[in-house]
Amino acid sequence: MSNPSPRDIQRTRFTLLRLLPIELVDSILHQAEYYTILHSTRPVETTISDSTFCCLRSRRTEKPVKRVVIKVEGHDQGWSSYPADQGTYRGSWTWFEAGIGNKEGGEGERRWGVARNLHAESAWQVHEVVWGEDHELLKSLREGDSIDLYAAARYPGWRNTFRNVEIEVFCWI
Repeated sequence: MSNPSPRDIQRTRFTLLRLLPIELVDSILHQAEYYTILHSTRPVETTISDSTFCCLRSRRTEKPVKRVVIKVEGHDQGWSSYPADQGTYRGSWTWFEAGIGNKEGGEGERRWGVARNLHAESAWQVHEVVWGEDHELLKSLREGDSIDLYAAARYPGWRNTFRNVEIEVFCWI
């Protein structure tokens, strides 16, 4: 199924309202996840060290947000002085987090953890998180805000390499 526009959703809703009560119509559309999807992507491979970098900003939210899906492929530098932590999340100093950007392009102060790379692992890892409308980030969004995805590496020796970053924002009319 293609991504419905807000107009498609309104038309479908209006058609169903001729036959069913609004409570049932909205429930059916939500169960079918008949939402507009705002998709943002950045396929470019990038490496950062000892910094935090906004690697992707979603399109501006237009309506109430029902769900957000964040996907990123990443890995750290692939070595460390702590072999006991290799392949675990202990002592991993490369990660991803999300925040809210406002209409003026400013950043919010609060950020939410998205994923960490495995410690001393150079193989690509696919990270995907799905947040529903009960997640604090979605509750904090206002119309016109964006969702910003940040890549971070804490120390000079740690490198966060990432590619294929995506944010999908599922909006209700």
